[in-house]
Amino acid sequence: MPAWHSIKPSPIANTIDALTHASPTSTQVDSRLPNKQRILNVLLLLSTLYLAGCAANPVKQHSAWFAKDKAFHFATSTALSAGLAATAKQQNQSDCDAALIGFSISLAIGAGKESYDKRVKKTLYSYRDMVWNMAGAAVGSLLASGCH
Repeated sequence: MPAWHSIKPSPIANTIDALTHASPTSTQVDSRLPNKQRILNVLLLLSTLYLAGCAANPVKQHSAWFAKDKAFHFATSTALSAGLAATAKQQNQSDCDAALIGFSISLAIGAGKESYDKRVKKTLYSYRDMVWNMAGAAVGSLLASGCH
């Protein structure tokens, strides 16, 4: 048996596996949830973890929910996730898998930008910016991928 078979999965891997697979029954050993439900479960998990990280570091917010830069965060995340989802579809990914790819990578880039703001520019890590990034990533990836 290869050495990698003895490596135990992480708790996060177990959680994602539990969300994406239905409980086995006596007639179905590996029954998968419908693709739409699987994608929604993963998006919900990622969004919850993402916002929990933002809430864990409460800071005084200096910008309003509907400030000018929030439109920039939404538009940038929408365009980025749409482009990534469209690229994933061209690489023969399913509609919903392409949406997940676009959403996830766009959200990771947004989180990186906010971390850069906090650590390098010494400004705020804005959870309000992150909410707008998340909304834009969801809209862009779903529109470009066609996942319904």
